[in-house]
Order: sequence, then C-alpha cells, then structure tokens
Amino acid sequence: MPVLCMKFAAPMQSWGGSDTFDDRSTEREPTKSGVLGVMCAALGLKRWDIPVELTDLRLGVRVDREGLPLIDFQTVGGGNLPDGNPYGVYVSSEENLTKANAEKRKLIRRKAYLCDAAFLVCLEDCQPGGANRLHGLLEVLRRPRWPLYLGRRCCPPSCEIGLSVMDNSELEDALRDHPWLDEHSDRERPSDLRVIREVVSASADRRFDQPISGVKRGFGFRFVTEYYVSVPEVTP
Repeated sequence: MPVLCMKFAAPMQSWGGSDTFDDRSTEREPTKSGVLGVMCAALGLKRWDIPVELTDLRLGVRVDREGLPLIDFQTVGGGNLPDGNPYGVYVSSEENLTKANAEKRKLIRRKAYLCDAAFLVCLEDCQPGGANRLHGLLEVLRRPRWPLYLGRRCCPPSCEIGLSVMDNSELEDALRDHPWLDEHSDRERPSDLRVIREVVSASADRRFDQPISGVKRGFGFRFVTEYYVSVPEVTP
C-alpha cells in the first residue's frame, strides 16, 4: 500500500482540540482534521469541500521532536472605532442575543502553541489508484495553490512539507523505518519516538477529529493506537 510521508516542522504549530472561544488549546501532535486542512489548502479547496478520497486516508504521526508548550494571551476588542463607537465582542446574559440587549466588551483569549516541534506525518491510501493519488498530492504540496500553515495562519512551515511516497509499504512500516527527521541537528539523540497511528479496531482510543466530507465543520470519531518505536539507524 502506498504511503505519503510529510514533515511538519515550524517555530510554532497549533492543532486545536476541544476549543472554546476563550481558550484555544492544542493537541500534542497534528490532528487528522488539521492535516487534511493542509491538503485542502494545497489543492485550493475550502474545508467543507474536502473529498471522500481524502477523508478515507489513514493517518499516522511520529513525533521526531516533541514541542514545548506556549500560552499566548490576547485581547479581543477594546478602544473605539474611527466613528467613535466601541470595538469589542457582543456579550449578553439574555437567551436571545441581539444588539439591543448586548454590550461590547474587551475579552481575553488564551491560545496554545507547540514550539520547535517536528513530526513525520504519513497518510496511507488503501483504495484502488492510491499510488497515483498520493503522488499527485505530493506534487501539489510542492506547488500549493494556497499558502500552507501548520494549524494557524501565524504558523507557516519552516521547510518543504512533502517528502516522498513509499509505494510498497504500509503505514506501520513507514512510521518505523523512515529516517529520523532531526538527524542533522545538534540535539541529543532520543532512545525512542512516540507514534500515534490510526487503526480500524473499535477497542482502541478515540479521537474526535475525523472530518466528514461535505459537512462544514463536521467531525466524527476515529480510532488510534499510541506506542513507541526505536529511532531509525542512519542509512550508510
């Protein structure tokens, strides 16, 4: 089965989970909705136009460098607009929010990021014609229609995302055997790497980040298993 291999590395990344307006969290690794969002940007598609061929891909992530958490405090609103009217967010205790029963306030929001992380992100295509489809996606990643971001618009990648397509491999093998992405850094070599791989077993852990094709911001559950692999040896 073919597997598309990508490198997600940047000074900052953010992969939203169960967010509220005030708190924008991040998972410890890229979510499936976030990864497919990157693919849609490369293809020039809106998030709710994601095709079934993409949602059916199986995702695996290997954490080649864990990210350091960062919380950024931001304000929404405050001050006045040029016309003298206050600038802010409408807040009301009423059940039916209208301008008549609401007032504009300045709110504080907390946004979480991962700093200096690097992930090997793999997509496996088990459908007929999968190899051609993944090679086409690799070319699109190298010449994207829209700019690519790793979770948020303030998080552009620090390198080219598309790496290669392993034509005769499986997701588990690619995550285990692909060369370590941090090989040429001056960091200490870890003993093992964390892996999160999508599986079909309903007894595995659930993640609520499976995009539903044709539904705007529609998500469902998928199943994943988490384990560790040894750092691949350098190919001579």
